[in-house]
Amino acid sequence: MSLVISIITLVGPVFKVSSIFGVRERSIDYVLARRSTLRALGRGSIQRHEVCDAQPELMRAALNVGLPKPDSCPVCSEESLVSVLYAFGAKLPSHGRCLTSAAELEKLAARSDFPTIVYQVEVCVKCRWNHLDRVVTKIEEEDGEQIRHSTGQRTI
Repeated sequence: MSLVISIITLVGPVFKVSSIFGVRERSIDYVLARRSTLRALGRGSIQRHEVCDAQPELMRAALNVGLPKPDSCPVCSEESLVSVLYAFGAKLPSHGRCLTSAAELEKLAARSDFPTIVYQVEVCVKCRWNHLDRVVTKIEEEDGEQIRHSTGQRTI
């Protein structure tokens, strides 16, 4: 069984993440939560230091292995947004694994012997804005059934 992988493609000098694992995945997009946070920031309901609070480990990952995004930062308007990918699952470290290359992601996607969840985080390397973009769960098929690895529930 092989997974269709259209992971990270080079678009000019910028990487575009379109699909993590291919067609057998479930994705939760957090764009509405992002908009809500930015609206609250604009209204003054929350302060800038509350949303521009990326932890040192996330900033190191963003600076060293982050994939540039074509958008500018919604907080400081600098063109310094990057995506950082973290994978969690069985046979991975308990603190997760920061994915550093397309090859590493392809290798992880090709493994079907354990469930994997990938978190894509948007980070601004200038003002420390960070927000969870999406969560992708790898799905495997087994005898016509799909198994949702994140909960272990079977759906037909």
